[in-house]
Amino acid sequence: MYEKHRNWSLYNQQLVNRGRILTLFLKDTSLNFDKELRDMNRGKRGKPYEYPNVLIWAGFAIKCVFHQGYRQLQGFMEDICKSLGTIIPDFRTLWWRIDHMSKQGVKFNVPRDTKISIAVDSTGLKLVNDGEYRTKKYKKVKSWAKFHTAANEATGEAVNLVITKDNVGDCREFKRIIEPVAKITEKVDTDKAYDTEENFEYCDGKGIYPGIPVKLNASPKGKGPRRDAVRLQLGLHRGPGRPPKDRRDLPRTEREANQKEWSDSTGHGYRWVIEGFYSRFKRLFGEYVFSRKHKNVEKEVVMKTNLLNLFITQKM
Repeated sequence: MYEKHRNWSLYNQQLVNRGRILTLFLKDTSLNFDKELRDMNRGKRGKPYEYPNVLIWAGFAIKCVFHQGYRQLQGFMEDICKSLGTIIPDFRTLWWRIDHMSKQGVKFNVPRDTKISIAVDSTGLKLVNDGEYRTKKYKKVKSWAKFHTAANEATGEAVNLVITKDNVGDCREFKRIIEPVAKITEKVDTDKAYDTEENFEYCDGKGIYPGIPVKLNASPKGKGPRRDAVRLQLGLHRGPGRPPKDRRDLPRTEREANQKEWSDSTGHGYRWVIEGFYSRFKRLFGEYVFSRKHKNVEKEVVMKTNLLNLFITQKM
């Protein structure tokens, strides 16, 4: 779990790392552009690639952090990449390559044979950054991309994400978020938006403890994992010698107190980690995306998430 007292030396270094965008991205490649280009062009029909993928992704990372247009990005890369000894692509090539490249996956570090606890939630990212004045004056309807994320409670890193339209409910995306990391997950913490029988059954089938708070008016009837969770969290289980319907009319205040006790005893409070992740994400990259196509919105958010994971964990 997160330390109660911040390691200021490590935190200061993480802030310094935010200025090392290009270095962090190209660090493990040894700038071996020629070998990557040979691999990319092997068996390719038509004009061969002139720029390696690592250079294009580095340019995209710079664009994400500094909020530059493609023409400004070309000028930035021409000046800062002279030491690489390679020709810098123009803005048209940068846009075309980024538009046609496959989406990356979320990169995170988890030691082998280690189980993690994750926190899951969602937030909105503006698709058009018009501002409040223009929105109210011209009565524009805001459009959002919904950003669903699972974060490691021990490190704060994102371990998976899903991008959907703004009308998609949180509970519908629960399985998609958990499935890629289900084998290394022992516990998942969410808010009440994920309280469905299907999600409890999914966690039970995967051997994951469901830190999903149930609604206070939930009924202890039925069967299955959710019924057990309702009785455990709200204190509706039968006591010794009590009739079957003895505690179904338990007052709301007592249900709240029982759920608070369950939350404290299971560490559900560490769900704040995902809120902290979203706070860092929006302070660093803004509350909007510059991409328009859905596939490019996904690429952009994955790139920003991977950069934030680097800033969190890199120790240079």
